[in-house]
Amino acid sequence: MSHKITVIGGGSTVFSPQLIRLLVASSPLQGSTVVLMDIDAPRVELMRAVAQLSVAQAGVDLTFESTTDRREALVGADFVIVVAPVGGYTMRELDLEIPARYGIFTMGGETVGPAAMMRAFRHIPVLVDICHELEDLSPDAWLFSYTNPTAPVLMAMERESPIKKACLCTCSAVARDPHYLAHKIGVAPGDLAMPPLVGGLNHCAAFLKLHLKDGRDALPIALQHLDHPLEREMLERHNILPYCTGHWVEFFTRYMRLAEPYEGHVQGLKMMHGHSVRDMGDDRERAQVWEEDVQRLLAGATGGDGEQDVQRALAGSEKQAELLKKVLVFGEGVEVVDVIEALVENRNEIHAVIVPNHGAIPNLPFDVGVEISALVGGNGIHPIRVGPLPEPVAANLRRHVDYYELIVEAGLAGDHKLALDALLLDPLTSAMLTLPETERLLDEMMEAEAAFLPQFA
Repeated sequence: MSHKITVIGGGSTVFSPQLIRLLVASSPLQGSTVVLMDIDAPRVELMRAVAQLSVAQAGVDLTFESTTDRREALVGADFVIVVAPVGGYTMRELDLEIPARYGIFTMGGETVGPAAMMRAFRHIPVLVDICHELEDLSPDAWLFSYTNPTAPVLMAMERESPIKKACLCTCSAVARDPHYLAHKIGVAPGDLAMPPLVGGLNHCAAFLKLHLKDGRDALPIALQHLDHPLEREMLERHNILPYCTGHWVEFFTRYMRLAEPYEGHVQGLKMMHGHSVRDMGDDRERAQVWEEDVQRLLAGATGGDGEQDVQRALAGSEKQAELLKKVLVFGEGVEVVDVIEALVENRNEIHAVIVPNHGAIPNLPFDVGVEISALVGGNGIHPIRVGPLPEPVAANLRRHVDYYELIVEAGLAGDHKLALDALLLDPLTSAMLTLPETERLLDEMMEAEAAFLPQFA
């Protein structure tokens, strides 16, 4: 059965290459049409050309189209994948550099701190608009968002639209990877009873239950293999094992310390326990290298003279095949194709997704977006009741949930006072700044990013 799959932000050189590879390899999705939509016309056309090369080489029944018209892309969609980072690298740099001038340091700022609030303010209006457009154009579609911070973005969409939706994260794919888990635990992949049960907030979720096939609890076995202090702390004290630890530490202010002097530029600086502040310059350079590889690939596939018969150009070209393979593995872990397959084939598989809690973790608020094991099949996506988190962990997360609640209210209403109330509640900001300093920080970030904050205009 054919489907229409729309990718908003389809020109992404981080996400789309691996998505293309997975779609091309998907038997259940053969015969489908994939529409890559992006406001960057040259970039999205580049991705379409790469996709066509991959389809031609694999000899599969899959059609890729590209457009800059979002409504056109959403008409008749069965599945919509959103990966659009509003403001791009430039805004992410401001998210990191402006708070750093006030003594607030995070690795990526995707989920906590002032950076996460500004990202939410940029993304909430866009995601809500997409939901409303789907209500008009494709009311039965599933929407999957990879847009950070996922919890407040999901909460905003849930308040504003009945569209079927879930958020996903490249981190959570490790919950289905026995090789990753076997390495962490120190056993053979075949010894694990998969999948484990996971729960928490996005970027602060943990393996809650993991057993060996002989019935033993596998989590305590991991202690002899762990060297990160936060992983050991959680396992020793609470018998849970964090994953994506580089994000976890941002939820604990005692870990948010630089390991080298700050001299006016924070990106790339080392932090405690082997972490570093994300450097957008590195990301730009990586994307540039990828685009150069793509240009070489396309030039080789067309013979450099505009010839469009890509199948003939690729046939027998081992060099071109290897370059295409290199291009398509650029990116991060993408699980959305597995989730879509589970829906269309009623597989009733367990995946880690971000969905409304609805009592699955009873000591977190009912409506917060939680990252949790969920059953995915023909009846939709339903979180598994994994039970309460260890109370000290849940208590810490509830502080961040309260922050998220105010972020959602401020982001939907465009209310500057609510934005200040939210920032005053942020655990990281409140640990570092006075009220006047917090006001100055907010005003500076709002002014610098005003072009992408229409609701506050």
